Amino acid sequence: MRKSAKRKLFFATFSLLILLGLIFNYYINSGKRNQQKTYFDLKTAPEAQTVEDLRLFDPAVNSKASLHAGVSVSLAARWYLDHLAGTGWILDVPPQNPADEQIQMIQLRKGVDTLSISLINDGKGGTDVIFEKVGDQNAGEEGEDP
Repeated sequence: MRKSAKRKLFFATFSLLILLGLIFNYYINSGKRNQQKTYFDLKTAPEAQTVEDLRLFDPAVNSKASLHAGVSVSLAARWYLDHLAGTGWILDVPPQNPADEQIQMIQLRKGVDTLSISLINDGKGGTDVIFEKVGDQNAGEEGEDP
């Protein structure tokens, strides 16, 4: 009888440790899923995952980031347009057809910088998002006034 009680206690303790580990893992990973990243002073669409982040040549002049969002093209476009306030970016060229679910292009401007946002249907109900920033090509050259 004593061995049976020890086995039950061991099993109960082991089960409790497994349960606590699963709960801890859930809370750690759920916090990471809901974090939004910021690219070029714009927050990414909720739960968008970074695919690639490139700093081409001179980051002040040319940079690119690719993301994947689990929402439709039109919802992603609407989200970025609705969240421009306070970023310093001004809508330069709006999407040609805001209801298009295949591809949309948005162009923003901030001073001498241009940011293009390409939104492309991934064929699975999500959207591939590509940020491409182009700045002043003369930035950093000697003899140029800022």
